Amino acid sequence: MKYRNFLNSIFINSNAKLDKKKIIEELSNNFNLSTSDADFVFTELTSKSSPILHEKFENLLGPATGKYWYSDYIIEDRLERLKKEIESITLKYH
Repeated sequence: MKYRNFLNSIFINSNAKLDKKKIIEELSNNFNLSTSDADFVFTELTSKSSPILHEKFENLLGPATGKYWYSDYIIEDRLERLKKEIESITLKYH
């Protein structure tokens, strides 16, 4: 979650949607990264295994818009679920 403050600063509210180019530019500037390194971080932030940034779609079945959004609430909810899963597994095997 080292990118949390950064993401909260560029996604100024829950309605903010940014394109990939803008996010990579901000990552590069904010963390002093090369463009390729910033692109790698972007890929990690949007990976299907742990999506932190979500792509915006026109509607439920519509095409992707190429814009991304971020929600601190969703991240908090996922972290809480993961903690509960870890506690459950720990109790089960100890």
